Amino acid sequence: MLALTQVLVACDDAVVAGSFDAVDIGVAADMAVNADVALDGAADAVSVDMAIPDATGDAQPELAEHEETQCPHDWAEDEAAAPEVFVGAAFTHAFVSCRAAAHFAVLAAGVEARLVVYGLAPNAQLEVRQVDGMVLGAASADLAGRIEHDFTVARSGEVRLRLRSAHGLDASQYHGTLECTGGCSLEATRYPVVLVHGMGGTDRYFDLLDYFFEVPRALAEQGYDVHVPQVPMIAHSEVRALFLAGQIDDALDETGAGKLHLVGHSQGGLDARILVSGLGYADRVASITTIGTPHRGIRIELPDWLTGMDYGETYMTGEFAVRYPDVPGVRAFSWAGRTCRLLDERCRAENGGEVVSPLLSVQHRLIGALHADDAYGGANDGLIPIASATWGELLGVIPADHLDEIGQLAEQRDGAFDHIDFYLEEARRLRRLEIDEAL
Repeated sequence: MLALTQVLVACDDAVVAGSFDAVDIGVAADMAVNADVALDGAADAVSVDMAIPDATGDAQPELAEHEETQCPHDWAEDEAAAPEVFVGAAFTHAFVSCRAAAHFAVLAAGVEARLVVYGLAPNAQLEVRQVDGMVLGAASADLAGRIEHDFTVARSGEVRLRLRSAHGLDASQYHGTLECTGGCSLEATRYPVVLVHGMGGTDRYFDLLDYFFEVPRALAEQGYDVHVPQVPMIAHSEVRALFLAGQIDDALDETGAGKLHLVGHSQGGLDARILVSGLGYADRVASITTIGTPHRGIRIELPDWLTGMDYGETYMTGEFAVRYPDVPGVRAFSWAGRTCRLLDERCRAENGGEVVSPLLSVQHRLIGALHADDAYGGANDGLIPIASATWGELLGVIPADHLDEIGQLAEQRDGAFDHIDFYLEEARRLRRLEIDEAL
């Protein structure tokens, strides 16, 4: 004779067929209490146990125990950070119970990609969304637990790949790959790049000539998301930083990015430092890179009405440095420039034939003499000594004068320095920095 110890009634009616010595039926409290139990056969005894709430509405221990194994009703909205996914590389990860897995990839606008994930439970969900909110598609796992989804990126930067299991208690491991199927030569950084112009600069002169000559176009054509704010041409960096702050806010709102990379030339580097250290933007800036910026000042006293602020060595190494110290968590990098007099054959040989622009030749000689006792013997870019341009991690000295550093005047080269290649390599360096810091 068949012995049945317990039948859990999971619907209004239960039919139990066969011959039994005893039937012990447990009815959960959230089921219909008046459930009908029909026994098709003979039974010596029938026992129906019910887990019924007490008078206060509290569940019995059996029910409470059962509920502890469930996720909150809104668990699908919760996320657990998951590793970055790289094009051409396989990945493996495991769900965290009651959390969706929030992966991301860094892709350029125009890239066509295919994401394949397997080892999922049937009906697991994928959503592909840019950080600006645009949804690039969604898909469900098939009966084999596999998702294959194609999408095209509309904005360069971070693309979120959100995977949700079919039920919250799933903590299983899954595997996947991300492949590029189109636009594979394009490049991107996770965080947009912001080019900050120096004294006397603007985003575009007369809406015709870039301050960073043709750099924004070159970066954009390669796939990078680049922004060029406009601040007052002649003003103290404390004033310029206020204008910069508003445009940084706009860029963050437009892109949805969590942070930005700031690349400042000349005074633009000081604007960036004040933005982060003085205006509280450290949580929105991933890095600052300065090029030919007078961090330690110059030994020439110039009137404020001409320059907008005091660039003297005493002020920059004293009051400015104390008021705007470096901020932990924001990586700081610098580049310095070195140019040469036409007749200085040794300098020219060491710097790819670089010759100072006639517009800077007098200043180049004067600053070289005034700073001759520094660590670089007064070497400078026609305005800023190498020693003064050094801040954070000095990445190197480029064979360029202060104008060559931004491709001016309209890329009239007098040496081997290619400013377009330089800024493209800088964007690639920033991407490598992002990867290194994520590991």
